[in-house]
Amino acid sequence: MPWTVLALGAGLSAFVRRAAHARATGDAGRLSRLSARVLWLITTAGLLALYSLQETLEGMFATGHPAGVAGVVGHGGWWAVPAAAAIAVLVVSLLRVGRTLLRLAAGAQRRVLPRSPAPLVPRAPALVRVAPLAGAAAGRAPPPLRRPA
Repeated sequence: MPWTVLALGAGLSAFVRRAAHARATGDAGRLSRLSARVLWLITTAGLLALYSLQETLEGMFATGHPAGVAGVVGHGGWWAVPAAAAIAVLVVSLLRVGRTLLRLAAGAQRRVLPRSPAPLVPRAPALVRVAPLAGAAAGRAPPPLRRPA
């Protein structure tokens, strides 16, 4: 079970990084061109190969476990075929949902951030020189008038 959780965590981490990259750059990356049926067949065959390898190794090293074909398909082992097919449907469905999410993330970048040829930089503000006596704070008031005595 810990290895399953570790594998799922690594896969989810890789997907999140790829989705973030697609969102930032608008490039979904290289997507598989395999049809869902071919992908399902490959996944089912891979799961059956892993099951057969595990059962064969148990037959070779575990005491009391039947060896050979009896160890793989005996005692209900034939249920691995429909179970692998059902799990492969789930895996292919997850892969298709992931592909759709990557395309949506790449498309969202194009709508939100339009690319411009040059960055927009504000110009320096123009400084206007004001005449010193034009405002209320002109400096000091004129001297008082003297009256002749």
